Amino acid sequence: MRHLTAENNQERALKAKLLAMQQARETAVQQYKKLEEEIQTLRVYYSLHKSLSQEENLKDQFNHTLSTYEEALKSRENIVFITQQQNEELATQLQQALTDRANMELELQHAVEASQAASDKVQKLERLVDVLRKKVGTGTIRTVV
Repeated sequence: MRHLTAENNQERALKAKLLAMQQARETAVQQYKKLEEEIQTLRVYYSLHKSLSQEENLKDQFNHTLSTYEEALKSRENIVFITQQQNEELATQLQQALTDRANMELELQHAVEASQAASDKVQKLERLVDVLRKKVGTGTIRTVV
């Protein structure tokens, strides 16, 4: 019984971890989209600025900002990829845990059936011993040590 409870706890922990990883993935995807929109907005601003002014300092500053956003975007893409890999690994672990649990439940069922069969056999043998004792004429039940 303790073993099944431990398995249930492990299964719950794995499910909770999977859910947390999925939520982290969703958050990363949303941040990725937000950063992508910000990059598009910055490109529009840059285009307007270039047509209005040719100041080199502003151009350098924009390029630096754009590079920073692109690095952040690449970083988010890596996070999403790693999260997807972790989700796949957790799903595999969860499936294995479920398979192990099903196998153990089957083994437990077989053990219970075998125990019941042995108990039935013991009862039959005890009745047979009683019948044989009565036939022999002792009529009393002796406990054999």
